[in-house]
Amino acid sequence: MKKIIFVTNIPTYHKIPLYNELADLLRKSGTVFKVFFLISGEKRRKWHIDLSDAKFEYVMVNEPKINLTYEWTFIFPIKLMYYLFREYPNFIITTGYSMASIVVMIFSMIFGSRYSVYSGEIFSRDTAKSWFRKCIRKLIVQFADSVIAYGTKAQNYVRALSTQKEPYIAYNTSDMRFYTQQSSILRRTRTNISHEFGLSAANINLIFIGRLVKRKAVDLLIESVVKLNSRKKDFLLHIIGDGTEKSYLQSLVAKLLLKGNVIFWGHKNKDELAKHLAIGDIFVFPSLYDIWGLVLNEAMAAGLPVIASKYAGATYDLVQDGVNGFVVDPHNTDEMAEKIRVLLDNPGLRKKMGENAKQTILDRFTVEKTAEGFLEAIEHGLRSE
Repeated sequence: MKKIIFVTNIPTYHKIPLYNELADLLRKSGTVFKVFFLISGEKRRKWHIDLSDAKFEYVMVNEPKINLTYEWTFIFPIKLMYYLFREYPNFIITTGYSMASIVVMIFSMIFGSRYSVYSGEIFSRDTAKSWFRKCIRKLIVQFADSVIAYGTKAQNYVRALSTQKEPYIAYNTSDMRFYTQQSSILRRTRTNISHEFGLSAANINLIFIGRLVKRKAVDLLIESVVKLNSRKKDFLLHIIGDGTEKSYLQSLVAKLLLKGNVIFWGHKNKDELAKHLAIGDIFVFPSLYDIWGLVLNEAMAAGLPVIASKYAGATYDLVQDGVNGFVVDPHNTDEMAEKIRVLLDNPGLRKKMGENAKQTILDRFTVEKTAEGFLEAIEHGLRSE
């Protein structure tokens, strides 16, 4: 009986459906699938994870960690080798080019297990350009039996590391049917939800979801809203999330006299996000850097047209400019304001783009299709046994 271990940092709500799907598919072939969570959580992640939904075996390794910054937690994988030795898997999937992946590589060299690297790293990030990090990543990829990329931009990054490895794509996604189904149900009660939130159902709602940190460029989105506000008054910008920039952004909104147009909602859980997306009309994602940007998947699955930054990995694969949304450079706040205005002024276009966005997700970015990408990479790696 073959055994496959998936090594990842923390349990996240959007990955549980994928692990469930992989466990189910592998179980049918008599393969044991188990997930190693290195730590239970990170400072920046405020969600509550209910692992009672897990239909797969898992181990909480509880490695020591240091929170270096709000966005970066360093994990010391000192127990991982022991746990891998105890399980002695045929195949290991390791996430990213981390210290844990180095441990997996060394374990594979010593004990003969095959492994695959699952990564979303793209060229945009400074760490991806570091000479030392690039050398380490080349080694991890070189010795891997297969490589799995989040999407096209991550695939191109792997190709730059090694011309001998053709990465498989397993698009970064989650249980998109949850957002599709919930938005369909909740949108019928949009007026009630709006009143529950203390809002007018007549408003056109722009939605932003994400951590409030510098690279998410919410300040540039607010600048775009300033330019819109001089011409239009019938919209609200909903900022959903928390982070180190929250106080600054709130003071910026007050300074620009936008309190009547901008609402800060703080962190919201999955069920609450579904309500906000259900009253949403346009989703805006102005990030200056994201290896993917899963909120784009969620918003599109909920049937919203999107205005997405060209610097996010997900934008390249998900957004067809002018079909299911618009692609923008967030530094160009005039352009971003104009695209928002086009959608504000054209309810028919919003509806059509939103329908196209939902269909894009249902056609290509489901958990089932992502699991297929993983299985192909696993089968390729095991063939070399």
